[in-house]
Amino acid sequence: MPCLTHILQPFLPHTSPSSYPKPSLSNYMPSYNDSLHESLLALYEYLGHLRLSLELVRKLAKHLRFDTYVDNEIPASDSALAPTKRLLIAGTNLLIDIDFAGDHKVTAVALSMGTQSAQATDTIEEPPSTEIDAAQFVKSSTVIDDVTTICLDFSGASAPSLLGSNGCRIAERILLQSLSGEYLGTFPQNLRYLSHLDQELFPSGKEASDLDMYAWFLAAVHLQESTLAPETAVAEGWTSRFGKVVFNNAAAGQIGVFLRFYKLSRGFSLPGVEHKVHHAILCLENQTSSVEDYLKTAKNESWQLYDSNCMPKLYNFDFDLPLPSLSTTNRGLILRLDEPVYLSEQVLEYLDLQYLAALHVSCGEALTELCRSGSVLYENESEGSELPDITFSFDDASSLIPIQSVLLPSLKHLTKLIPVIRNFILFRELLESVGGSSHYKVKSCSDLHLSDASKKIRDRLKLSKEVPSEELLGLSTFSTDYLNAPILESTTSLQDFVKEESPHGSDTMMKADSTSSDAVDSGGDLKSSLRITVENTWYESPNTDLVLKLSGQVSRRSVQKTLRISNGELKQEESASAVKAEAEDQMEVDQEEDVVVNFCKALAITGDVILSLQAI
Repeated sequence: MPCLTHILQPFLPHTSPSSYPKPSLSNYMPSYNDSLHESLLALYEYLGHLRLSLELVRKLAKHLRFDTYVDNEIPASDSALAPTKRLLIAGTNLLIDIDFAGDHKVTAVALSMGTQSAQATDTIEEPPSTEIDAAQFVKSSTVIDDVTTICLDFSGASAPSLLGSNGCRIAERILLQSLSGEYLGTFPQNLRYLSHLDQELFPSGKEASDLDMYAWFLAAVHLQESTLAPETAVAEGWTSRFGKVVFNNAAAGQIGVFLRFYKLSRGFSLPGVEHKVHHAILCLENQTSSVEDYLKTAKNESWQLYDSNCMPKLYNFDFDLPLPSLSTTNRGLILRLDEPVYLSEQVLEYLDLQYLAALHVSCGEALTELCRSGSVLYENESEGSELPDITFSFDDASSLIPIQSVLLPSLKHLTKLIPVIRNFILFRELLESVGGSSHYKVKSCSDLHLSDASKKIRDRLKLSKEVPSEELLGLSTFSTDYLNAPILESTTSLQDFVKEESPHGSDTMMKADSTSSDAVDSGGDLKSSLRITVENTWYESPNTDLVLKLSGQVSRRSVQKTLRISNGELKQEESASAVKAEAEDQMEVDQEEDVVVNFCKALAITGDVILSLQAI
């Protein structure tokens, strides 16, 4: 099969090959031809910018192993439009008809499977994201030795499926919506997803795909969790073990099985502000070797769910297994995030999951600096503002990696992975909530210390501001051969400078620097500062919590507080030492402590550092 970039070369921007992204393949991708996989990644990176045309859609369909035919003799339904051309895309069991007015405008889309009749959709309506009524699958429930066994029946269910009768109508609307603009948008991703479903269903004769079955099972698990903890956040998927299962992502215009798993700033609402909802799509990708039967593994495992008091309960799920399909025995289940999420390398090693890092990540200056050096400073440059300088740091020595997709060994692994993803999303939200303020400018923490040192040297030597700080700070690396040489643009030698600075050598200078540093730490006349540090990862906790330490000053009050990011929520540290310390200090709670408590409460509600500071 020819490389996809060669097929689509006439439609791609005139860019040198070296400028295309070079994918870093994880060890679960070697089944792809390297050239094909690189071309696909490059294509999907630029999909939204490719101009819509009949010929491009046809070539893309051909590459996905569909048969295509163009009928040029379709009369126009509207005399104002150009004569209609119809592109027929046929798979083994899937048929898609796309009507074009000319070569660049789509007027209708029809999709059918098997014996279903095609009924063209020519009006763009908001396609729904279909929720699954899992109660129809539950046949009985028994409790033995504190373990609840739920009997499920997926046969003859009237649940929605991706390519059922109603599913096809929804898919038509999503396809038409994605083809309604000037560019391809999400159409190539949707067509590729449909091609995988088509290749799976036809050889096996199944009416429901494996993805349908996974969705039904996960919806049944989520139903039990919602019953166990009848809270809105659990029912909506924001704090449940893996989110809420839905068919299709209407907002993104994508077809597929999605987990709707997190919503930022749920604790408050602002008029006209829609808080971001995070989704992840489940898809099947070919592997080099056979994979475990996901449904069989899910049936044999015990699932630990939590009630409203965070007490664990064990569940088993019993159901008849479908016959395995030869076309899916080597397909691994991939969880692909709607946007890359930065996870620490150490946490990834703990989860022991194979992943694919994002090729290109559009992240802010602050996150880039945090990934580079482990800390970043937001300096308040607004005159008259009492907001403190804010430093974020990550004590984990391992690097942060932008994760795009993960190969799931089992469905149960979602219950461990999704809470971790929520934790890191919230930490990034805290970081970027400061960057969104006009008061602050991002600075490197190392640059801050270097600038203080270089200022002292510059003032002592009366050097020009044009002399780079890097050259000043390189003084400490000079050998004795340079002691008598003039320093940069001054007439003072390094040896004279050292003698003038201290008769006892560099020890006194170090003491002076230490005293200066202590003055900064003690506050003095300088403005207040707040430091937010990820001190530790609590691997023994059910949600692999991130332990946050807050230190510094808030509203002229000293802050020393430990919080946890647990399952995407900020909570009080509940370790034994923290509880003991809280009990000892209980009688000494004063106005200063009230300010700190109020700040932490506001932070837990909003996930916004600046808004929380202003609220107190």
